[in-house]
Amino acid sequence: MLTALGLLLVVGAIVIGAMPRAGASRSAAQRLLAPLESCPGSDSNDGTVETKRAAMVCLIDYGRSQLDLPTLHESGILDRVGELKIAADIRCNDFTHTPCGQPLTAVYAAASYPLAGTYAVGENLAYAKDRAATPRKIMRAWLDSPEHRANLLSKRWTAFGLALRTGTHFLDRDDVSIWANEFANP
Repeated sequence: MLTALGLLLVVGAIVIGAMPRAGASRSAAQRLLAPLESCPGSDSNDGTVETKRAAMVCLIDYGRSQLDLPTLHESGILDRVGELKIAADIRCNDFTHTPCGQPLTAVYAAASYPLAGTYAVGENLAYAKDRAATPRKIMRAWLDSPEHRANLLSKRWTAFGLALRTGTHFLDRDDVSIWANEFANP
């Protein structure tokens, strides 16, 4: 976490690589992952980007509900922040919260998110080959990471946005999916 002049940034980024071996004991974080039947389509790469986004929203809501946390309001502006973040990472050919050296908040400002007074923003990123980028696999990776889990389950947030780009060329890899999950509390 970084604080400065009423600004609180919470960031986390993740690249999906090897997954824990089958049969490994379930961590507390993995218990926050919705059962397959609770979030239809979450374990599939079939369907549209909107279908995959809906499955991820379901997974986020489920994890938060297991800890009696309020459901977050999905914000169209924060969805746009996520889209701009993915575009910037692709344009700069860099997987980072600060593509091309721009501060994290640059994409928030570009999307007209109100950055005034005291506010908090956060971000989770992930990318993987399309076949490994199901909503469920991405959520499991985020829940297994303390920083990402803290973002997903923070009481601080009131709103979130979600963006997904599939089938793209990124960092010298073809058929990559990139996820951006943005969080805010105005």
